[in-house]
Amino acid sequence: MSDIYDGDVFLYDTEDSGEIFVSGGQPRMDRGLETAFYISMGCSDSWINEIIPDNRENERTESRLEELERAVVNNQTRLNAEQFTRDSLQWMIRENIAKTIDVEATIININRIQIDTVITKPDQTEENFKYILNWDAQETDSAITALTENLGD
Repeated sequence: MSDIYDGDVFLYDTEDSGEIFVSGGQPRMDRGLETAFYISMGCSDSWINEIIPDNRENERTESRLEELERAVVNNQTRLNAEQFTRDSLQWMIRENIAKTIDVEATIININRIQIDTVITKPDQTEENFKYILNWDAQETDSAITALTENLGD
């Protein structure tokens, strides 16, 4: 019988951000790649590499997806999203967690890019992930931040 605390907290993507599933006051735990995937996609170098002790330079991980926050949604942004996703997940291949990582980004409307990723493990099993870059949510977050900063003055 497994312990309810085995694994990592299960993170999953929503249309506007990521969420943690909680039931009965207990977060759902997971032994798959979901948490590693979503942390890799959303963490900047200054955050993730500060919390990992003894993280050697060649083992550092970061997501450059935040660089796209001010970009216009177009084909170049879509291509950048694909490459930045591959770069963010490359550590999984280096650590032999994944054998291959396939990424396809699709512009789903003028404010959203969907990134579909298939991670093939060394045993040939696959895990599929969807990640949404949502410019609508970023505009809302920026407006709230600006309002909060102005209220503090």
